[in-house]
Amino acid sequence: MTAAARETDKYLLGIVIFLAMCIGGGTRSGLMTDFILEAVTILVCSRILAKPGAVPVSGTAAVLISAALAAMILQLVPLPSGLLVWARNPPVTEAMERSGSPIAFMTLGFSYTLRSLLVFLSLSLFFLAVSRLRSDQVVGLAPFFLVGVLCNILAGAIQFSSADQVVIDDLLPYRITAGFFANINHFSSLLFVTIPFLVYYGVIRGNMKVAACGMVVVMLMLLAAGSRAGIGIGFGIMVASIVLLSSRSRFGIGALLVLFAALSIYSMGAWTRFEADKTNSNSLRLEFIETTWDGIKDNWLTGTGYGNFEQAYPIYEKPEHIFRYFVNHAHNEYVQLVFEGGILAALLIAAYLVLLHVQFWRVRADAFRKVAYLGTLFLLLHSLVDYPLRTFALLVPFVFFNAILFYSGTFPKKQVQARIGDIEIDDGSNLVPADRTPQKTHRRDLLMRPQR
Repeated sequence: MTAAARETDKYLLGIVIFLAMCIGGGTRSGLMTDFILEAVTILVCSRILAKPGAVPVSGTAAVLISAALAAMILQLVPLPSGLLVWARNPPVTEAMERSGSPIAFMTLGFSYTLRSLLVFLSLSLFFLAVSRLRSDQVVGLAPFFLVGVLCNILAGAIQFSSADQVVIDDLLPYRITAGFFANINHFSSLLFVTIPFLVYYGVIRGNMKVAACGMVVVMLMLLAAGSRAGIGIGFGIMVASIVLLSSRSRFGIGALLVLFAALSIYSMGAWTRFEADKTNSNSLRLEFIETTWDGIKDNWLTGTGYGNFEQAYPIYEKPEHIFRYFVNHAHNEYVQLVFEGGILAALLIAAYLVLLHVQFWRVRADAFRKVAYLGTLFLLLHSLVDYPLRTFALLVPFVFFNAILFYSGTFPKKQVQARIGDIEIDDGSNLVPADRTPQKTHRRDLLMRPQR
């Protein structure tokens, strides 16, 4: 394969990332934009995977993906109705018995699970395609992600600067409320996962001024968006990024004072937003989780079917909890996945979380992988109180982060030109005093030097 052909692969995958972040911000299932993204992703990644790869795919990741695919396909396999009636409790079994069919599926909605399988298949192909690129090409995909973030920030700035909330209804098949997202909390998720990249480009790659300006813009946009989870997680990921990525560098007293002042100002702004936006949303989320847990207890062995939350949740919804808007997500990704996939989903989640941290421990010396780990970790934390991974605009970056973390190759180390105090950082691996780099002495110079 020629070098030009391999660069084409990088640009094609970069376009997938950028498109996902611009038209994949909807939260409803069955959106035309999601089908377009799935088709483009499958076509692009199939083209790349059909050719020899530069790097082998991680065996651990391949096994986990295969197990997840098998669990989803199992829900689409016809099974004896009596077996499924035994594995479930009423009221689901009552409907199965009334149908009188000798066979049934584990999923309560075949088409919805098939749609979820298509989404997972496209994302799995994207992971495999990124994993087979050269290391410099994988690093080269990060600017596509950052350009997508910048476009969302510009759109969000226009919306938030208006006297009235700007809502766009006719551009995409979903209502745009923040950036290119239908949900302002998911827009906040995109903002805070950008923070580790900014810290990386500032501390490790030496672009301190650009990174500092980007950090200020991202933090201000998080406060403007007003997502309480986003503000809190943004604060946490900023501290974690600075500590983790600069663990081998030395900050001067002035830099520490600036950092402390910035965090203090941001904390006051965050507290003001929390006080101004006290709602009953927390109690509603607890109701969602309690109702979903009732469904898990009745279907823990088989689940209700991936993608079937909207159809299965009303079965267990209490009359006093029904209000104007229908519940389309549990606002806890882990609870919802177990509700849809049963015990197999719980085991897969546990295996993924263990492998994620084991892999990070193995590659913890690599600064670029630290960035990917932080982005993955804080998206997973946000999934405890929301559903950011139900949108393509965050799913594709999430898979990209995982591909970086589980990448089986080695990322190149580049010497940093920026200085912190009087220390130069060599990608977090070596500390060399500035302007005091040891010079190589040649034998000829020693011979010509006058003797004393």
